[in-house]
Amino acid sequence: MKKILCIALILVMVAAFIPLFSLADDPPDEETPTDQTPPEETPPIDEPPEQIVQNIGFQAVTINNNSVTFRWDAVSGAVYWNYDTRQPGRRGYRDTRYYIERAHSLNGEYFELGYTDTTLTFADNSTSLVPGNTYYYRISFMVGTTVYYSNTLTVTLQSVSVSNFRAATITNNSVMLRWDAVPNVVGWDYNSRQYSGGFRYHVERSEARDGIFFSIGGTYDNLTYTDSSGSLVAGNTYYYRLSVMVNRTIFSSDVIEVTLLPVSLSGFHVAATGTNSVTFRWDTVSGAVIWNYDTRQPGHRNYRNTRYYIDRADSLNGEYFELGFTDTNLTFTVNNVNPETTYYYRLSCMVNTTIFTSDVIALRIAPNLDSASDWAWEGINEAYNSGFIPEELLGNFNYVINRQEFCRMAVRWVEFATKKSIDAVLAEKGLTRNTNAFTDTSDPDILAAYALGITDGIGDNLFAPLGQFTREQAATMIMRTCRAIGANVSNSPDSGFADANIISDWALDGINFVRANGIMQGTGGNNFSPKGTYTIQESIITFNNIQPEELPGR
Repeated sequence: MKKILCIALILVMVAAFIPLFSLADDPPDEETPTDQTPPEETPPIDEPPEQIVQNIGFQAVTINNNSVTFRWDAVSGAVYWNYDTRQPGRRGYRDTRYYIERAHSLNGEYFELGYTDTTLTFADNSTSLVPGNTYYYRISFMVGTTVYYSNTLTVTLQSVSVSNFRAATITNNSVMLRWDAVPNVVGWDYNSRQYSGGFRYHVERSEARDGIFFSIGGTYDNLTYTDSSGSLVAGNTYYYRLSVMVNRTIFSSDVIEVTLLPVSLSGFHVAATGTNSVTFRWDTVSGAVIWNYDTRQPGHRNYRNTRYYIDRADSLNGEYFELGFTDTNLTFTVNNVNPETTYYYRLSCMVNTTIFTSDVIALRIAPNLDSASDWAWEGINEAYNSGFIPEELLGNFNYVINRQEFCRMAVRWVEFATKKSIDAVLAEKGLTRNTNAFTDTSDPDILAAYALGITDGIGDNLFAPLGQFTREQAATMIMRTCRAIGANVSNSPDSGFADANIISDWALDGINFVRANGIMQGTGGNNFSPKGTYTIQESIITFNNIQPEELPGR
């Protein structure tokens, strides 16, 4: 009986479940209407939830050109949390209390810079910081399960000032540059423009302000650098700038313009002359190096390598050849010079790798110098090269000069001083030669000197061309010759000679003028010896003593 009851119960249960399986397996008829409607979709969230800002005393306490240090107050209830998951966590490498964030604009995207647990300061010294740029910072923290943010700070880094870059010393072959220290500079490689252990300060040079700059050297900590490159050329202009790196950004100073001093060989001059020799002298040339005349290259001191070379040519634009050389001596004597032959001399030296030459000196030795006193050689040669010694006076220099010879030299000197012919000088002044002025001479130079007021006759229409010449006559004619070229010869101070009482009244002004202007001096014992005769060599030296451009009124 029990078995029968169990079977009946099972059949009843099966019958109850059959309709359920039919409903699950058979889909509803398509035409059968249904009261069900699809659920509404949840709209997407376009904006993040509003940020909750809390004042925690967040502030920048130190701002440099490559870092910022922050400080804030402790937040009561701040928990450990994970910045990425935004969920509470526990103390660990990626779970902490305070996260520091930075953005490049106020409403820009913030990213995590770093984090702290209990420390309430943080320094941003990231190498991506650029001096002078502005950044935006905030702190994020969690209380409970809510993320809060501090106030946002706007921070502008200090700019990098590569200031006071200047040329401290300039010579003809070098430049010493100086500058002020730049904070937080790092070593960097000039070529790759990358951080490295290289120089902190790189000095650059260009030959044009807007040209290509290249590195000529650098320093680690020194604030000076001397450019003494052999490629520098005296007198040329160069452009310099200083470059540094702070973090990973390169900064450069303003460009400065530097002109090297020129090489001056203007001191090259004739120091003395003899009957067949000439001695040259010059000043030391700063920066002159040892060099080889043949290879035109710098070298080491030896027989063929020295500092100064003396060249000579037979014509101004002819081929120059080496006469000799010196190292430290500043004089050189050329011997066996042919008198009356013009030679062209110059001095050569090298500064860095550039050769410089002096102005050319054209020089010829006057003939018959052995007839002159040795003290007069140099002056006679200068006058001879100036061209105002009449040819007939080139010899017998110790003879007393006569009136005709002195007039001829005065006329030649006027032509030398004015760089014009005597006929042109007379024409400019509206003067002519009076051929009837004297009955004992018709010499054109005497008549020209008479027309210019340089000389007078001796009376009765006589000139006495062969008459001897005295010192007071020479002084008077020298004064009048200077007046003929436009000098102011008035109001010269009294000469003060001890023998003034025997000076002719008509000669006083002339003697006062020549002494005041350094043209003639006394004969010793503060005497002038006005009645003494005057020699050819004394006359030449006197005219040579006159500096036309230095005369009063010129």
